[in-house]
Amino acid sequence: SSGINAEWPLRPGNITVGDKDSISYVAPAMIDFNKLTGTLTLSFFIHNAVVALVRNNKNPKNNTRDVTVAFTMVALTYGLVGVLFILTFPLAKSCISDVASQVTKFTKLYTFN
Repeated sequence: SSGINAEWPLRPGNITVGDKDSISYVAPAMIDFNKLTGTLTLSFFIHNAVVALVRNNKNPKNNTRDVTVAFTMVALTYGLVGVLFILTFPLAKSCISDVASQVTKFTKLYTFN
């Protein structure tokens, strides 16, 4: 035994939807308009690069299929990572925003801009 106490994080009670006072409470859906519009704006900006990527494609007739498959795979990947992060986060779910703010402070402090 290495002395490390490892526990599988997907256990009953790690996610609570009904009890708002629980440390495992996760709101079923929250829409923060500012974050949503920022994310959508960035996604539209980045997706302009798709034109450059498919412009010189070998089979232009497959562009629609290829782009659809790529967007679907990216959406599934981001969704899977997000859901697994929420399900396996070991602390109180309200700490997730605290972790994000600490990461933001760290990157502002230690990046060369």
